[in-house]
Amino acid sequence: MKHTGKALCAMLLLSFLALPPACASPPASSSVTYRITEEELTALEQTLTAASKENEEQKQTSEKLRMQLEILQLQSKEREDTLQRAREYWQKYEREKRREIRRLKQERNASWLIVAGLVGYMAAKR
Repeated sequence: MKHTGKALCAMLLLSFLALPPACASPPASSSVTYRITEEELTALEQTLTAASKENEEQKQTSEKLRMQLEILQLQSKEREDTLQRAREYWQKYEREKRREIRRLKQERNASWLIVAGLVGYMAAKR
């Protein structure tokens, strides 16, 4: 048994020595180095500049649209308030009209009662 453990350790040591050096050394870095030409770098810089300008324009447009949205929301709120007031005035007007119609009906009915009473009185006098 003693020899088996020693033999196993020796084989394990030999297997580590058989590995390529890249496997034994710790990984240096996960980044990769690329080479680009000056034209490619210039094209990338131009693309980045154009994207930055477009981004800034979109931010400005977004801000303008946000301001317009706020203005439209305020206008909408004002219109809703105006419409609500108009509804309230209309309901008040309808109540007053119903009251007036009821009053006129009562006056008409009272007038007819007076006329009927007078006609009855005159008929009774004859």
